[in-house]
Amino acid sequence: MDELEMMPLEVEEALEQVGESLEDEAFASDELSELRKEVEELRSILREREELDAVNARMRSELEEFYEYFPSVDPRSVPDEVWTKVKNGESLAATYSLFERKRAREEQKAFEHNQKMRKMSSGTLESRGAENYFSPDEVRKMTPSQVKSHYDDIVESMRHWN
Repeated sequence: MDELEMMPLEVEEALEQVGESLEDEAFASDELSELRKEVEELRSILREREELDAVNARMRSELEEFYEYFPSVDPRSVPDEVWTKVKNGESLAATYSLFERKRAREEQKAFEHNQKMRKMSSGTLESRGAENYFSPDEVRKMTPSQVKSHYDDIVESMRHWN
């Protein structure tokens, strides 16, 4: 065979090799593309785990501080309104402390209001001290000297008249 006749064979073989090479590159490109997708998915999973680890670390820290200030309080008894604020980034111990302070202030206000209303109330006969209590009719029937001698009891009795 002369050189000219061999050349088409070599060219044909070279073209086949190039074709195979291109197919290999296309396969490698697809494989590379798949690998890139997989790497991105793994990076995404890693970021999610890191975020979750950060949240868990923050919660551990929040609970440690909470137990330091409120050792007898079960975190499961903490109201939802406190947890909502904690999820928004506020401190568990500080938020719970403010919640408890507000609750105590409201209880104190209710107690003071009840005390005020109790003083204004006519109450029951037992709470009046039946032996020192005088009804309006009894006072009307008293003489001036009797009114004078029982004046303090009459004034106290008047607070219970309706």
